Amino acid sequence: MEMVKLKKFEYRTVEIKNDIWFGTSYNNADETLNKLGEKGWAVVASFQKGDDIYYTLMREM
Repeated sequence: MEMVKLKKFEYRTVEIKNDIWFGTSYNNADETLNKLGEKGWAVVASFQKGDDIYYTLMREM
C-alpha cells in the first residue's frame, strides 16, 4: 500500500472594510489581500452579513 502524506492547512476569517474591497472575483480578492498585506493566503470563501464583507482564508502550514 502506498503511503500518502497529508498537507496541513490553516484557516481564518477576516473582515474586509469597504475602502479596501475590490469585488468578489478571485483576481479582485487577490488584489484585496495584497492591499491588506496578507501574503501566502488564498480566499476559499467570501460572504456578506449586513454591510460587512468577510473572507475565509487558507494557507498551507
